[in-house]
Amino acid sequence: TIADLTLCNVEDLACLRQVKMDYLLRVQILPEYLFHLTTKREGINFLPWLPTVDGQVIPKEPVEAFEIGQYQRIPVIIGNVRNETDAWLPDVEGPVLGGVMLRASMALQFGANFSQSRVVSSMYPKSKYGNGQRRTMRWSTDLLFHCYTTKIADIMTRDGNPVFTYDFQHSPSAKADPINSDMKLCVGGEACCHAGDNAFSFNTADFVPGLHFTPFETSLSREIVSTYAEFARDPLRFSRYNQTDGPGPMVAYNNETRLWTIWGPDGDSPTISTTTSDLRGAYCRFWAAENTPPQKI
Repeated sequence: TIADLTLCNVEDLACLRQVKMDYLLRVQILPEYLFHLTTKREGINFLPWLPTVDGQVIPKEPVEAFEIGQYQRIPVIIGNVRNETDAWLPDVEGPVLGGVMLRASMALQFGANFSQSRVVSSMYPKSKYGNGQRRTMRWSTDLLFHCYTTKIADIMTRDGNPVFTYDFQHSPSAKADPINSDMKLCVGGEACCHAGDNAFSFNTADFVPGLHFTPFETSLSREIVSTYAEFARDPLRFSRYNQTDGPGPMVAYNNETRLWTIWGPDGDSPTISTTTSDLRGAYCRFWAAENTPPQKI
């Protein structure tokens, strides 16, 4: 996107190398998606950290590299939070604006493929997910985050590589998520938004001014930190120890049981962790079967 602002052809390296550094520093502050909101390949492009495939440092799309087994074989913990995209979408009120958001997001993602939009809309019905805003948040989190996590876990399991999956579901209290503190859905409410688990994974309430955990959140954070520390200490031993019938909060993922660790699951009483099988698997199979370009899973 920055290359577009230089008026150079993105493949014209000689032109790009002549651009002054001070100009690049000025234009890079513009959000990438303002000039490149959609692409033919990716659809909605509001993830400005997407890797640049240059054929050398990054020889191909990471997912494609995983598909053909070109990745480092090491034990991995991989996961996401329950509501990854909630903090990036406008907080709208009422059915009219929510409906506009749903239709606009569908148009951006699927373009003229209106039949696909109707199928997606029926997969995320109002009766289950609420207004258009929440339906948009749910399908975009599944498509852009959760189902990619599942896909990578499936590939690693196929290759015999130890992998542990998690979904962080606890909605942080008002002072437990400074990143999303201005989003009412993300703190003290019904959602855990992108990066909302960071403070818990590193127990940063102990040294970040203004960040405070409830007693339950302190216990949750300590359990997560101790689990991840044990993994970092000896991932191979951790992988052998934490099998589907083994102790500890995390169990190994495989293509049969498809077990996920749920940190801070919803419920009538606070729970540190639980496990569930095939988390949102029906939705990921839907996307894999129904979703044609521009967005390929």
